[in-house]
Amino acid sequence: MTANGPDAPKPTALDTFVAAHPNVPKVFETSSTRDGFANEQHNGIDAFVFVDKSGRKQAFRYPMGAEHAVHPSAEASAKKPADVLIDELPARVAKTPVRFHLKAQMAAASERNRRPVSLR
Repeated sequence: MTANGPDAPKPTALDTFVAAHPNVPKVFETSSTRDGFANEQHNGIDAFVFVDKSGRKQAFRYPMGAEHAVHPSAEASAKKPADVLIDELPARVAKTPVRFHLKAQMAAASERNRRPVSLR
């Protein structure tokens, strides 16, 4: 990410990636202030397929929710260091296990699953 900082030559690698993948901003549309990776829901953007014994296919995505989700205010988050998400997780895991609940979000038969943001 240092190659994408405010003083980096433009366009940065991130700028180029976002320009080539116009769905990237959609990922952030429902984004809220984070307390830490261990306290958040993570939504897989890739679709996978279950196949039963008869060969019937069922597309799904996997939301993975923290056992204890926390959403601090924007003001509280603004007071934390920029790398708090990266720095906080190892310290948390050293003290206690981090638990998530993995779920399968099934697609309706009419939903397309070729593009990451189209399965909703």
